Amino acid sequence: MGMTSQEKRIECGFDIAGDKRIKQAVMRHRLDTNMNMTASFNPANMMCYGCKERSPHSVIGGEGQEPVVLVATDQNFPPVLFSENTGACIAVLRVEFGSMKEIGFAIGDMLSGVRLPDGSVI
Repeated sequence: MGMTSQEKRIECGFDIAGDKRIKQAVMRHRLDTNMNMTASFNPANMMCYGCKERSPHSVIGGEGQEPVVLVATDQNFPPVLFSENTGACIAVLRVEFGSMKEIGFAIGDMLSGVRLPDGSVI
């Protein structure tokens, strides 16, 4: 037992050497909050264009559709979780160095006025 000290590590942002998945994500910067974000979908129309076997599809679903999964997180989550087959993908919104409050406000702003299918998870 006893005391040991460890050198404080610097947390890594979006730029991770060798990780090419970031090139598949849509990058956004909010000037009002000085916030860097990536999304696995196009935030302008909430459409995913990356799934291998599916045509472009909505990540927020619609009336009577299957539930969707949206991940709102910081930079420590994979930038994309596309579907390899015709199954549903998982939409990912990442806020670089985001606090819980900033992440919550980012997803809240994005989904303002949007109704997700019953059973959906954020």
